[in-house]
Amino acid sequence: MLQCACWFPEEQQDKLAAVARWTAVLTPLLKMHCRWQTDVHIQLKDRLLPHELAYIVSVKHPPNMAATVLTQLVASANLPEMLQISVDKQIVQYIDSVAACERLQKQPIPVAYTRHTSRFLLWWLTGFPFAAWSSYGWVTPFVTAVVTFLLLGTENIGIQIEEPFEVLPIEAITAACISSVHEILERHHECEELLRR
Repeated sequence: MLQCACWFPEEQQDKLAAVARWTAVLTPLLKMHCRWQTDVHIQLKDRLLPHELAYIVSVKHPPNMAATVLTQLVASANLPEMLQISVDKQIVQYIDSVAACERLQKQPIPVAYTRHTSRFLLWWLTGFPFAAWSSYGWVTPFVTAVVTFLLLGTENIGIQIEEPFEVLPIEAITAACISSVHEILERHHECEELLRR
């Protein structure tokens, strides 16, 4: 977005605004895609124009189609070839990131592994107090509580790692990306004026 804000000609500010809109929806689209959310229309109604929103709702893979729209917008702006290549590389990196997220999402840890771990911990923790009694005596309940807390906490962390898109602070990351895009668009003229002085 930064490169586009600096290099788009004055007569193509409408295309720059479109690039800003589509750049701002890249992270929300990826978030919704990774979380299997289908309420694209509701979450993006204030970010895209009505015809753009209708288009993105109608496609099967919104993150990739948003990247395609961005590529076409940049290509239609007649920017210098090196700049166009640079922006295309960034769009390709986004598409690669989408693919990496899809791999994480579609290859979860097998359910049998989680069940086996849970059952093993249940049996082990049930037998632990009996085995520990001879070593710890009346302190065994407290030792058992600590060991249980630690092991079940580790298991819970493992379960959360299986679904990273549900636990990561994706809303905060998305908000930061959108804020950055808007700030670049709103303030890039100030940078030009600063350099003229």
